[in-house]
Amino acid sequence: MDNTFFTLRKFLSFAFAIFASILALWLTFYGVDWNELIYNIAKIQIPTLIYLSLLNGFFIVLRAFRWQILLRRIKNIPLFTVLQISQVGAFLNNVLPLRIGEVIRAIVLKKRYQLSGAEVIGNIILERMLDLIAIVFLIYFVLITNTIPIKFNATIQYAMKIVGFGIGGILVIAMFMKVKLKKNTELAVGWKGLLFRVSNGINGLYDWKTSLPAFGFSLAMWITSATTILLFSPLSHGSINLLNALVVTILIAIGVTIPAAPGFVGTYHLFCKIGLVAFGVDPEYAVAIAVVTHFMSFFWNNVIGFISMFLLKISWQDINIFRKESDL
Repeated sequence: MDNTFFTLRKFLSFAFAIFASILALWLTFYGVDWNELIYNIAKIQIPTLIYLSLLNGFFIVLRAFRWQILLRRIKNIPLFTVLQISQVGAFLNNVLPLRIGEVIRAIVLKKRYQLSGAEVIGNIILERMLDLIAIVFLIYFVLITNTIPIKFNATIQYAMKIVGFGIGGILVIAMFMKVKLKKNTELAVGWKGLLFRVSNGINGLYDWKTSLPAFGFSLAMWITSATTILLFSPLSHGSINLLNALVVTILIAIGVTIPAAPGFVGTYHLFCKIGLVAFGVDPEYAVAIAVVTHFMSFFWNNVIGFISMFLLKISWQDINIFRKESDL
């Protein structure tokens, strides 16, 4: 019965994600002149693609540095190994449903270094929380500079409240579980022990020597993402500057939280278009930017992730075993 329920839940989640991606793609390309779109993609020059590739590589390195910093509370792991495992997770997120790559990278790390899988999962949750905190910080920044179009103000402020309450709630629960189970060590077994180890990973946020540098890397990552949009400023007749690109990046970050097909297909494109058009970019050129930036990120994450699987000697059979272990 339980297996049937979880199988049905996974099927419905995946079906909704596919539907969301199809709907987002339809909204992205609705009313777009395909000839103009193809022309705009074709006129993007090779140097722009080279810079875009370098920025994607820089983003990948920043992400690895951040995870290594967060993992130091558990174990000091070489940066190159962290980068490889991180990229395996990113690759699998792009090709498998339900963001299974996040769980699999935790399992790979657990098996290679005999770590607590629950604590690594808590560490990954902390990673996502730092992303959200960095986004909130950037939202406040662009609000102060009056960069956000008025029509987005209410939506973004509402999203900030949800994120704030969510982060606060997770931190309070994590601290409560840690304190309670630490005082009653006999309770720290079974599912309560699991929660204790997860909360221990999340509570790394209270360790300023860990969280502050990691937060700095999170900010650098989002600014790097915004810079990939900024690369296309010369062809947008000056409609894009760094602050505008930050707003577009924030909208994309909000958009990709919607469950969608692997690789954020559709949701990335739609919210990138919405942001760029709000700043006066032609729809055809906005879609061209969305298609190219998404493709380059998708391409390099998959190439480096696939190579990382080879270097770590992880086969697709291993991936299937890990998927079963994840109970997803």
